Amino acid sequence: MPNPGLALDAILKRFGITGASIARRAGITQQTMNRYRHGGNMNLDTFQRISQALPDAAAIAWYVSISGKELVYVKPIESKPT
Repeated sequence: MPNPGLALDAILKRFGITGASIARRAGITQQTMNRYRHGGNMNLDTFQRISQALPDAAAIAWYVSISGKELVYVKPIESKPT
């Protein structure tokens, strides 16, 4: 399984999100965020707080990137008017 902090770093870069903004919203210090982004261990409480601080699309991308699975989008079938 990929390191969650390293995966977070890649997601923040991909979405153009600053670590400082997520740290502030998650209630952690910038120093702590930097430690995680460089591969430091993250506890479950902090993982959840960071997840909730991320925009939805970035949080989903982060979950998928650490799950080792590929995210497949299936377009909903449109109903025909009656």
